[in-house]
Amino acid sequence: MKLRTLLFAALAAAATAAQPVDLSESMILVAKPELVDPLFGSTILVVVPVGGDQHTGFIVNRPRADESPTVC
Repeated sequence: MKLRTLLFAALAAAATAAQPVDLSESMILVAKPELVDPLFGSTILVVVPVGGDQHTGFIVNRPRADESPTVC
């Protein structure tokens, strides 16, 4: 019975500690090292809301397609 109460208290504390994410603001997303994906592995993304539940963004740490080092 004590173990069940302790487990319940731990789960309640973890649920309380979780904070909701405000998706109406721009944000930076960093891929976890465990993410093994050819497109999104080791990436940093900037994501911006465009309305409703839709977002758009770009990958920060990838070269441009034409590999031009020019920064505008």
